[in-house]
Amino acid sequence: RALMNSSGEAIPAEAISLGETRSKRAVSRTQFRHEEDHELLTLLREHRWNITAVAKELGVHRATVHRKLKRLGVERPDAK
Repeated sequence: RALMNSSGEAIPAEAISLGETRSKRAVSRTQFRHEEDHELLTLLREHRWNITAVAKELGVHRATVHRKLKRLGVERPDAK
C-alpha cells in the first residue's frame, strides 16, 4: 500500500502507518464479532433456540453455533 501511495522512488514515512492500521483492524475485528454475536442471539430468539434452524440459516454446522454460545457464556434459557 505504501508503494501505491508514493509518487517518487523513496517511500516517505507518512505513507507507512503500521500502528494505525493495526488499531483499525482490531476495532474492525471487535465490531465484526459484536455484530456477529448480536445476529446469533437474535436468530436464537427468532427460532426459539432451535440450534439446527439457526445453523442452517447462518450456513454453519450446529457445532459452530454451540462453540460460539460457549465463547459468549450463553446457555439456553430453559437449561438447568
